[in-house]
Amino acid sequence: MPTRQEKLVSLTLTKIANQKQLRKVLTKKLDNYIHKSLVENDSENLESVQRKKYEFLSAMLHSAVRNMDKGYISKNVIKKLIEVLVENSFMDSAEGYDIAVKNFKEKYNAAPSSFIVLSPTQNCNIHCKGYYAT
Repeated sequence: MPTRQEKLVSLTLTKIANQKQLRKVLTKKLDNYIHKSLVENDSENLESVQRKKYEFLSAMLHSAVRNMDKGYISKNVIKKLIEVLVENSFMDSAEGYDIAVKNFKEKYNAAPSSFIVLSPTQNCNIHCKGYYAT
């Protein structure tokens, strides 16, 4: 079950998508919140790793907002991205994650990838074993 902060992030992202006049202010507040959560308030992990995570999430956030402002991304697409990437992925409980990993290992006899691949073309010239685009 998502925590209060996770629900707040999801709600803020939804408002960014739906309320153009508040988009700039909410984006800045959310970006600051992500920085504080990942970099400033995390003493357990390496700061350089947490900083890279922040930079990645910040770039995704600002890119999505910029493309919404230009009309390249519809509200429905953003809503689905929030649902899939934020609510279903980043907010899943540790128990749910462990079950999903176990099921994946049983089905494919290998550990799942620990990162997300977004490939619009699904073309790759490296041909790694187990990669979906090979």
